[in-house]
Amino acid sequence: MRTAFLQYVLLTFFLLPLLSGAAPAGEAVLVDAAGKQPRIAVAADGAAYLVYGRGNQVVVRTARKPAAEFAPASELGPVDGLMCGMRRGPQVAVTAAAVVVAAIGKAGDIQAWGSSDGGTTWGDPVTVNDQASAAREGLFSIAASGARIWAVWIDLRSGKGEIYAAHTSDGGAHWSTNLVIYRSPDGRVCECCQPTVAGLADGGAVIMWRNALAGARDLYACTVDAEGTVTTAPAKLGSGTWTLNACPMDGGGVSAVGTRYAAIWRRDADLYLVTSAEPAKERALGPGRNAAIAAAGGKLLQAWQRDADIVLARDGAKPTVIGQGSYPVVAAAVGGAPALVAWEAPDGVRILRLAP
Repeated sequence: MRTAFLQYVLLTFFLLPLLSGAAPAGEAVLVDAAGKQPRIAVAADGAAYLVYGRGNQVVVRTARKPAAEFAPASELGPVDGLMCGMRRGPQVAVTAAAVVVAAIGKAGDIQAWGSSDGGTTWGDPVTVNDQASAAREGLFSIAASGARIWAVWIDLRSGKGEIYAAHTSDGGAHWSTNLVIYRSPDGRVCECCQPTVAGLADGGAVIMWRNALAGARDLYACTVDAEGTVTTAPAKLGSGTWTLNACPMDGGGVSAVGTRYAAIWRRDADLYLVTSAEPAKERALGPGRNAAIAAAGGKLLQAWQRDADIVLARDGAKPTVIGQGSYPVVAAAVGGAPALVAWEAPDGVRILRLAP
């Protein structure tokens, strides 16, 4: 039943033929013993960008070719009081023309750096939020959508947690007026869960967050067009609900291909998957937390934390333990290679390259 469901996901969501699942190409490599909260973005040409926090420094590592090793670290910052832990931390997104890295410090502002030469040089940081300290919760995401890059975050300018967004079309040099995406009728969204974003083919984005509504902490999503106008109304994902008077500190993940998306998230002790084709039809994936998802050449790759293990699943296969640690992330080129998983291991940031 589970395999049939995920085959349905792949056929209806990605509209691509099923391919053989990705497998680890080798051992996970220790990148930085002092690193925390890694993130990865992969360009269409296979170049991979790894970012993470180290103290108050934002660290960037680049692999220019699909099978290349990551180059020595370059640093952006320092960022005073860099927020880095529990899904707070530097973010990265890449378009055909630019790489953008962003981070939040104790001032509560999203600072973004842009590079037009593949990370060789970087511009000065630009503030994304147009009201000072509005992003002081420290929870945000960025993602590419064609030539645009979107940022979404929990915004506190009203004194209540709301979902805001902004976009840039010039590699992070200038950002749009901040856009209100969602205000909860109960006053605020879930205060400590990272909102996530994935780019759509039309320049818009799908935005996902954990709500705090009528005593429940469920995941909601909406889509916006290239200018930020909401095109599908915010709606709850899945069929179940989680009544909880606390924040689970776990925002899940979302990935998109074309104009369709898939989302993974935690409810209580278990993980669930839905697609935009049937957002109320959920599929249980078993116990876990801190899940991430990426589309990779017709495959859905999911990574999550299960107890002290990091596990990887693809195309309905049984999850495979690939290491120990927490906060995994997964990313891949549109064609599927390279695909990489990184996480915060007990001995630092580790990254694993997956075989085609």
